[in-house]
Amino acid sequence: YNVDLTAYPIMSAIGERLNELPAFKEAHPNRQPDCPDEEKIKS
Repeated sequence: YNVDLTAYPIMSAIGERLNELPAFKEAHPNRQPDCPDEEKIKS
């Protein structure tokens, strides 16, 4: 959502750590089968 989270360092740290987990990586919206090709994350 392009929100500046610098005022919330704990939230930023939690998000960064969660994004390292395989389940969170696989669940990313840009990795879903119905995601438009131009927005998909390349593996």
